[in-house]
Amino acid sequence: GRADARRLTESERFVLYWFEGRAGQPVLVTPESGTSVQPILVLYSAGLVELARNAPGTPLSTTLNVDGTYFLAVGLPTSESTGGNYAVTLTDPSASGTPAEAGTTRLTYGQTVQGTISATETSLTYQFRGGVGDPVTIAMTRTGGDLDSYVYLLTSGGVIVAEDDNSAGSNGNALVTATLPAAGDYLILATRLNQDSGTTTGTFQLALSSSVTPPPTLAAPPAINSGDLPPELAALNRIDLGQVTEGSISDGQFLVPYVFFAEEDEFLEVQLERLEGDLDPYLILLNSTQEVLADNDDVSLDGSDQNSALSYIVESSGYYILIATRFEQETGATSGRYRLTLAREGEDPPPTASTPAPAAELPFPAEVLSVGTTVQGTFSASRLGTLYQFSVSGANRAVDFSVTTDDGSPTTLILADAQLRPLTSTNDGALIGASVPQAGSYLLFVLPPTGPTRLVENSFLAVFNVPGEPNIFVPGGATAEATAEAIPDAPLPITYGERVTDTITDTINNRDYLFTGAADDVIRIRMNALSGSALDPLVELRDAQERLIDSNDDIEPGQIRDSLLQVTLPADGQYIIRATHYLPTDGTPATTGGYELFLENVDPLAVGVSPVVRPIRPGETVQGTIDDEVFLLFFSFEGGSGSLATIEVEQLSGDLDAVLYLYGYTSAGDPIEIARNDDSPRGNTFDPAIVGQVLPRTGTYLIAVSRYPDPERATSGEFSLSLRVQLPGQ
Repeated sequence: GRADARRLTESERFVLYWFEGRAGQPVLVTPESGTSVQPILVLYSAGLVELARNAPGTPLSTTLNVDGTYFLAVGLPTSESTGGNYAVTLTDPSASGTPAEAGTTRLTYGQTVQGTISATETSLTYQFRGGVGDPVTIAMTRTGGDLDSYVYLLTSGGVIVAEDDNSAGSNGNALVTATLPAAGDYLILATRLNQDSGTTTGTFQLALSSSVTPPPTLAAPPAINSGDLPPELAALNRIDLGQVTEGSISDGQFLVPYVFFAEEDEFLEVQLERLEGDLDPYLILLNSTQEVLADNDDVSLDGSDQNSALSYIVESSGYYILIATRFEQETGATSGRYRLTLAREGEDPPPTASTPAPAAELPFPAEVLSVGTTVQGTFSASRLGTLYQFSVSGANRAVDFSVTTDDGSPTTLILADAQLRPLTSTNDGALIGASVPQAGSYLLFVLPPTGPTRLVENSFLAVFNVPGEPNIFVPGGATAEATAEAIPDAPLPITYGERVTDTITDTINNRDYLFTGAADDVIRIRMNALSGSALDPLVELRDAQERLIDSNDDIEPGQIRDSLLQVTLPADGQYIIRATHYLPTDGTPATTGGYELFLENVDPLAVGVSPVVRPIRPGETVQGTIDDEVFLLFFSFEGGSGSLATIEVEQLSGDLDAVLYLYGYTSAGDPIEIARNDDSPRGNTFDPAIVGQVLPRTGTYLIAVSRYPDPERATSGEFSLSLRVQLPGQ
């Protein structure tokens, strides 16, 4: 009986829900009609393996096969969908014969119901149980308005068994007669001609009849548990009565909210104490609508005790919010660690955790992550993604998790606690410095950003670290003795403009380099395999506390295996470059070999210039992207003297206004411009083209693609680049 309404967008293409079910339990997920999006619905097992999916806009009905946790993905109906509002309802249709939420009613043979089709509610769904071979008749008769009735009979999985518009004698009446192909649940969709795009409205009568006795209804299993925390509070940290937790206040995070449940007449005692720094704690209690119920700055009126404390008698059962912050909040200047205690009157809370928490026993499969690991996984047509579990020993740990896919596409990451309450998420494949509120177990979902809308086959590599937690990972299954050699004791120094060479081996699988940078420095790190080396490089940038900032595996996935990072440093200080190798996902051994690492402080004028020259062959078409980060790209090809080169750029997305350049090289090796074009000489397009350009000499030529330098509008987008070379005399 849980209903939920949200909005899907081009950037948030799906929402993932979960619930507990039991073996043999029927479930029905109904999309509400009249919303701007009729979503696709896909049910997954606890291991994210697909069990059932619907056609967009139709109900999803199935029977659960095991006790445990299930996931439901609600996504945009097609890859081209731009988004909109939706509403879905999860019900147990066998629990009762009364109408369910969102227009779903349980029927039996011989029953007649009334309904209304309107501009906002264009269809109603009914469900009944039938036996194999049962003859059924469904009559939909207009009783008011100009309704052009249309009725569907569907299986529980959404497959159409029969449909009708006007077999009952007029455009206002529909009639379906069919023989049920199997025993089980069936759906009736009562609607109008053309459904959402139709224009008729009115009241109707729907009658379900059969010449046989209906099969018995299954006994109702326990209700599905969808959780009772209001959606607007789901992202907050949880704290329970009798619990102590620790955290920190800084300029970057000057308040930390916690949510808890309390019963009517409970007497609450709350304390917020400074542990470190000069923090002047300030404590606020809110109700679930964020109205202030009580607050406290200093325990003592004279300011001698700046810790905060308050007492409160709960007026009504429900959810409440505690805000741990500092005096003057955003404009305040104090910072430091704190301890928050929530207790009932006279109750002694347990001490805070100070030892590593063991992994929780979860009711669903999750791969265990150890601090400092690099892991591999895959997306497939049958499995949505991978669920990982990890543990931390202290409060407010900063988690670093970064994913690189084989084809360079982004990934969706969701960080949740062990009760599947979401903490944060991203669609760009990196959670850097994501905070977990207290010691215990946590979960990480790694999913394709398309969700259930488009099935993908892809592999990914993920790097995981929690600064401040002990690193117990032994790379490659090496022995503890080999680990000392595998990871050097201290990073090697490196400075801007310096090149270093080294080797990745079976026992030394990474090298760390330390440099000092300044805030807003734009740095470029390139890691190349040396000639003859089989190494597939991977490079990471970390701060002095080893928190991951960014990483790269392939410059061009599947084409250029060397690694390249360009990053703007966030602050003055020391940084670590980790040179390592890609770990294959197919069970083959990791590559080894020599490499060269180059650290560069990029000139501000060259920040948007790609340092990579990609090869292109005559007759080939390649793709690229122009944006604010990289607005000049280079491609090279070999041409012969007197050949005619035709180079064309086509805009694929965005508002890109591209400019095309062709360069040759002098005998001294200096580039010289041969031709350029902004808008095609053929007309009718703003895409540039260089057509039939004579190549003056045999050798290497350089193609540059940029954007028109408009000071009022910086365009961007994807493009394709094609090259044709006609030999002399052809």
